[in-house]
Amino acid sequence: MPHRLPLRLAALVAALPSLLNASTAADLCSLVADPCVVNGPVVIAPGSILDFGPRALRLLPNANLTFAGGSIAINAGSLTMLPGATLAGGSPVAGGNLVVRTTGPIELQSAGASKARIDVSSDGTAGLIDLASAGGSIRLDGDLTAHGDGLAGTGGTITLRAPGNITINQGELSVASGDQGVGGEITIL
Repeated sequence: MPHRLPLRLAALVAALPSLLNASTAADLCSLVADPCVVNGPVVIAPGSILDFGPRALRLLPNANLTFAGGSIAINAGSLTMLPGATLAGGSPVAGGNLVVRTTGPIELQSAGASKARIDVSSDGTAGLIDLASAGGSIRLDGDLTAHGDGLAGTGGTITLRAPGNITINQGELSVASGDQGVGGEITIL
């Protein structure tokens, strides 16, 4: 009787969510996919520029994009993060820097207690969240966090820019510091 364990093991491994590494938009989806849809864990290399051109980027509830400090940039036609989607970067020493540029809207959604979240917190100095829509609006029902979590941690910077409306409904913007640190800065233009 042939051994079925290798087949069962292969089926089990295939069923597990895979961890994707990305440094370009092409690592996340086909160059013609519009929208580019992400619904799983992705590790983004520091220094990456994810350029989707005019295509939309849509992060579904299981999307968990992380980067270990440094800076990343996302250029897209629009960015939509569904409830539960996460974009986070940083290390224990310093938070990451995230720059998002779109030609259309940026939206972080929520549903009940589940929220989309961008987080560049660190025990030391928190990072930067810079969201800019060149021709649209920004709607935040999700959270933007740039905390300096350690005792002397320093809060980070959050900047929002859009020619249309910038609406903050259920979302929270936070640049808190540790007990002995200095709070960060929030700018809305």
